[in-house]
Amino acid sequence: MSWNSVENNERKKLLFLTLGTGAAPGEENNKAAYRTTTYIMHDAEKNEDFEYVSNFVAEPIINSFKPDEIFILGTVKSVWHQLFASFITKDNEDDSYLKNDSYKKLIDIARDKNLGNASSDDEIKQIQNIVTEIFHELEIPGVCKKFSGKSLKINILITKYGINEKQLKENYAIIKGIENKLKRNVKYEVAFDITHSFRSLPIYNLIVFNYIKNITKYNLDITSIYYGNVEVSRELGNAYIVDLKDLVNVLDLTSAAAEFKNTGNAVSLLKMLQSDDEMKEILENFDIAEQVNAFNLVKGYLADLTECCEKNENSVNRYTGVREMIAAVLESKFFGKDDITSEDIRNMPDMELKFLLTEWFFNQNRMGLGIATGLEALRDLNTAKFMQVGGFGTGDDRKYRENAEMYFIEIAKRLENKSERNELEEAVYRLGSKLREYKDIRNTFAHSLRNSSYDIGHIKAQIEQFRIDLFRLKKLYDDDRNSNSNQYEELFRKNNKKSPISESRCRIIIDFEKSLLPEMKAYKKSSTNKYDVYRLDNEVKAKGLIYGMNRGSKQRFSLEKIYFLYRYLLKHLPEGYSEIQIILFDLPKPEIETGIRIFMEKLIQDSDKKISLHKSNMEIYNKLGIPVDMQEIEQKMEDVICSYAILDNVELVRMK
Repeated sequence: MSWNSVENNERKKLLFLTLGTGAAPGEENNKAAYRTTTYIMHDAEKNEDFEYVSNFVAEPIINSFKPDEIFILGTVKSVWHQLFASFITKDNEDDSYLKNDSYKKLIDIARDKNLGNASSDDEIKQIQNIVTEIFHELEIPGVCKKFSGKSLKINILITKYGINEKQLKENYAIIKGIENKLKRNVKYEVAFDITHSFRSLPIYNLIVFNYIKNITKYNLDITSIYYGNVEVSRELGNAYIVDLKDLVNVLDLTSAAAEFKNTGNAVSLLKMLQSDDEMKEILENFDIAEQVNAFNLVKGYLADLTECCEKNENSVNRYTGVREMIAAVLESKFFGKDDITSEDIRNMPDMELKFLLTEWFFNQNRMGLGIATGLEALRDLNTAKFMQVGGFGTGDDRKYRENAEMYFIEIAKRLENKSERNELEEAVYRLGSKLREYKDIRNTFAHSLRNSSYDIGHIKAQIEQFRIDLFRLKKLYDDDRNSNSNQYEELFRKNNKKSPISESRCRIIIDFEKSLLPEMKAYKKSSTNKYDVYRLDNEVKAKGLIYGMNRGSKQRFSLEKIYFLYRYLLKHLPEGYSEIQIILFDLPKPEIETGIRIFMEKLIQDSDKKISLHKSNMEIYNKLGIPVDMQEIEQKMEDVICSYAILDNVELVRMK
């Protein structure tokens, strides 16, 4: 659950102050070590500056920010006595605090020469308990005179000096412990004062709360980082309190850009683009397009994204910075050069962009998208050469893609027994001989296949090997093309023992009741074409519950049968055919027939082959357009499909 979506949350303001060190007052001079300064602070609501005379920058900040709770971080040597005196004194001329017993206790701590960096954990804990108890007095109405209009809850955190790694780690743990005081149903606004104390403490504050904001379950926003520039008072007469919050925005931008660079995830960047509608829309569309691997959309939105980054802004602001960061990521991690234009992208061959996209996915560890896009890039590369060798021109290559792939595999087979292979032949052999295995891994990703025979270690190793071999072949292809040596073309041509294009077609007969072998033979040809005909193995029909589907008493069992048929065909569709027709015989009763047709349409969508669906009368079946939640069905069938696992490797039977 995201608390950002919860309405009517309780809201609380938290202010974090860091308290520095100072000399303890002497016997004759009891005045505070921190000098009185006139602070100038801007009131955003009233859009005007106001003055505040104080020893501590905390006072104007508290009056402006109006926190519900204050966390004060310091060390055993911080000027706790001075801060306490400031809080219980109406103005700087009032010395009544000198008679206060709590103040005297804090003076004793300040004068203790044994306290310091060498203080033990027990001593630090003891001092923290004393200081905490004293500052809790300020929560009593009327005691804290400076802020009588606001009830304050005060927390004291005493840290170590942070002079070595051990102390730094201990300080980090102390500050991170603040997380335990937060509540999930509260919306927190957090402000920091970084004016005083050791400079490591404000840095720790920022790091810890950035962690809490981005990682944990709490709803927290860093609204201000205040710094009282006391140094300029010597020149300007006053100390100006500035809000450095915009620097945090820069950090957030950098983090979001790094996330986009390393993972491809644009979610954080999109959050930073609330006021840049043009860039936000384009980046969001690009993000969705690449997540679903819609190549044509990726290409278009990538060009739009580059064009948007090219635009000059009239003013320099954080959104200009976002555009610059996105441009830098694309130049360094996508294109590998800094002079790419939107027009270059629109004119770039699909194959080249697919290889760039494949590398982009792999660099971000998006292995599924990487291997899916890489296989398509390989198809593009081989189809172009296949068409060139076959003399098929440069037109629409879609009908040649599967044939080119099968031809590539065939070349690899012929190279297997060659005693010596040159570099190009070796690259083709390494890819082509394992291409079916790589496609199985792609199908596992694309179709959420549960019963994959590969363990995760094997899949990881194979994907990495695919990546290496793919880009090795691409480099050799480019070198060959650039040198006009035509080695790749010759490799295709030399292995062309027959017509490189196959226009062969096949039909798959699915009968749900009885064997119709004599009738099936009639489907080996039509008035214009010849077909290879396949049918289901009898064992598959029997054990896979294809028989008797009309007699099933429960709809659930029918759904199991249909789902098995869909998964089985997806795995066993024959290779090397320009067209596949699936013909359905003896369709069951109408409610089951509807499910069969829907799953067969799903099969057509999930396969990269040219498939059509027909009834036994050869009338082309019209798509029903019935919405189906395939994810829900797959989840239901996850356990059921295991009962059919034994049939997974039984091939379709080709009729003689």
